[in-house]
Amino acid sequence: MKNIVFITILFIGSAVVLNWHSQWFIIPPVFLTILFIHPQAFQLFLKGKFVLFILLLLLGIPLLLGAKSANLMGISYSFEYFQKSLVMVNRSLIILLSIRMFTGKISPEQLSIWLKRLHLNNFSEVLSISMGVLPELKVITRESFREKNPSFKKTQLLKRFNNIIVNFMLRIVSFADQYYNDQKIKQKK
Repeated sequence: MKNIVFITILFIGSAVVLNWHSQWFIIPPVFLTILFIHPQAFQLFLKGKFVLFILLLLLGIPLLLGAKSANLMGISYSFEYFQKSLVMVNRSLIILLSIRMFTGKISPEQLSIWLKRLHLNNFSEVLSISMGVLPELKVITRESFREKNPSFKKTQLLKRFNNIIVNFMLRIVSFADQYYNDQKIKQKK
């Protein structure tokens, strides 16, 4: 447990000091270490949406921002912003993979014991409640963002987005209120 905590802190610290020149020396050992400790952390690369998001960050920013200083197959882009976006993506990958390694290698019981030493005694109760509520929150989120309102036109995107967010927040507050009342009823019995 202590080794995983130390390695996670070390990797997050390496993400903080990462820059264009140091990333070539930091990224390979970090990724190899995570691969040996917890290979399942790399399963997120199999998700198409995640890879698309990374590619948009990596390629979209240099195409849209900065002075176009480089050219690749007739497409002008900013090499300075390409460097910055590559470092940003590598930092986020180090942090994300480190957290996935950490959460994949420790059990909630181990984490609960460790957090009790830090005087966070109710972690196990909070974790069990959150694990019970999380599936319902996923359903609420999915329903809120998939809901279509035909009364809005394509030109009213901001109004539509505002309506979706307000609807989402109302559903979350309603669910929280219902969950709280259900817990009070269970405690009385």
